[in-house]
Formats: sequence, C-alpha cells, structure tokens
Amino acid sequence: MSRILLIDDDAHLLDLLQDCLEEDGHLVLKATKAKEALQLFQDIKPELVIIDIIMPQVDGLELLSQFKKFGFSFKSILLSGLNDDKLKQKAQEVGADLYLAKPVPVENFNEIIKKILSH
Repeated sequence: MSRILLIDDDAHLLDLLQDCLEEDGHLVLKATKAKEALQLFQDIKPELVIIDIIMPQVDGLELLSQFKKFGFSFKSILLSGLNDDKLKQKAQEVGADLYLAKPVPVENFNEIIKKILSH
C-alpha cells in the first residue's frame, strides 16, 4: 500500500481516481487547492502525487516545484486536459515522472500507477 496525494480542482475526477486507487489498497488523500495540498504533502509524505496542471491560483507545475523543495523522494504524475508538447516538456523540466492527458485512462490507470511506483 502506498500513500498517494491527488490534487485537482475537479472534485468528480478526484473521487473517480480515489475509488480506482483505493480498490488497489492505496491510502489516498485529495486536495482541490494548493494550500491544502501543501499541508497534506508535508503531513503524509506521499510516495506518489498526482497533480492537475491547470488549476486556479497555483498551477500544477509550480506546486510540484514547491513539493520538490521539501527534499524527500516521491514519484509524480502531472495531468492536463491539453495534449501539448510544450506542456509535456515543462512537466519533465520540473521533474514529473509522467505526463498524462485527460481524460485519464481509467481502464488501465492502476497498471500505470503500479509501473510508476515500481521504478
């Protein structure tokens, strides 16, 4: 079981992903705002964070950069409704392990998660 932090301003998507991940036995916490996400990140020190890039106030790229400053090891997936090469490059530059375009492939989502966590 891994600790996973989901961050997205779409509560419906958070619920859907949480259900998928909990079915595989993961402990899942979720946040819809950056401030809440930062506090949860510090509290639980997740093995994996899944962050929407396009969010109000603080975007996912900036949020991941802030997480990296805490200095402990974790995996990261950035999500976006845009399948854009420049955005993918920016995701790599801030240290994301994976960039996924929405809609999230729910049918093989848990396989993607297992692969990320095993590397």
